[in-house]
Amino acid sequence: MPDPTDVPGPAATAPGASVPLTKRFRFGWVVELAAVVAALLLHDALRNAVMGSAKVALRNAQHLTSFERWLGIYHELDVQRWAIDLGTPFVGFWNTYFETLHFVVPAIVAIYLYRKFPPRYVRMRNTFLIMLFVTAPIVWAAFPITPPKFMPPRYGFVDTEATYWNIVPQQPLEYGPDGEPTAESVELEGNLYGGIPSHHLSWSIWCALALWPVVRRRWLRLLLPLYPFMTLCAVTITGNHRFVDLAGSLVEVAVAYGLATLLERWLARRRARHERNGDADGVFVARQHDDEGEPELVS
Repeated sequence: MPDPTDVPGPAATAPGASVPLTKRFRFGWVVELAAVVAALLLHDALRNAVMGSAKVALRNAQHLTSFERWLGIYHELDVQRWAIDLGTPFVGFWNTYFETLHFVVPAIVAIYLYRKFPPRYVRMRNTFLIMLFVTAPIVWAAFPITPPKFMPPRYGFVDTEATYWNIVPQQPLEYGPDGEPTAESVELEGNLYGGIPSHHLSWSIWCALALWPVVRRRWLRLLLPLYPFMTLCAVTITGNHRFVDLAGSLVEVAVAYGLATLLERWLARRRARHERNGDADGVFVARQHDDEGEPELVS
């Protein structure tokens, strides 16, 4: 039997499928929006709280660089140099892409699902929350990674967001006497060493996964992977992530989606059990009097 959250059309709102609680009362979308914004703000605070040290992050990044060289995929610097050679407007486009679409596209997808496919929205919202508060913070705390743009100069990477035109101007990273980023830099950038999983990549994969079962036209569905691919280009050209970070994001989305699905099914079974118990407690058997036409209700 197909999962009602994964089937477009009427099945997507089949009876028994989960729908957001906020869909059950007027202006509930305002409450839903406020809850999501609060979750994002809390995530920002948590993300910064689990930031590792610069020394550990650099050591982990060097290990990843060696691993990519062993795999034969260490070509991020070549990609960035190719983009820079195409000129400031080209680099500025990718800077703007990196700073804007990361927030705009997931918001559009969430609104679309909330309005048109509420059951799908519930599962993908829960997936998103698991990514925000479980998978990413655990890995970021355990395995901080220096992004390519903050590697020592001998690696050759450029912080394009601070060097070239950017819709959100940024300052070069500054370090204190202890070798750690200054408080001002951390305040501006947030967690500087959250390389794996990359939430730019994870959120783009989340968008494609969210829409995949509800997009009816095959040619549109085939275009969905284009957004994660474009995001991979953006994070590589801007020097924010490595190719191997994509693997971490794929694993993160898979784990979060699996946990959200298990949670949804557990809640569905729990609701069904409560409904059965409620029905059993409220069963009445009608008996007909021999002399009267009125039923006698016996609990």
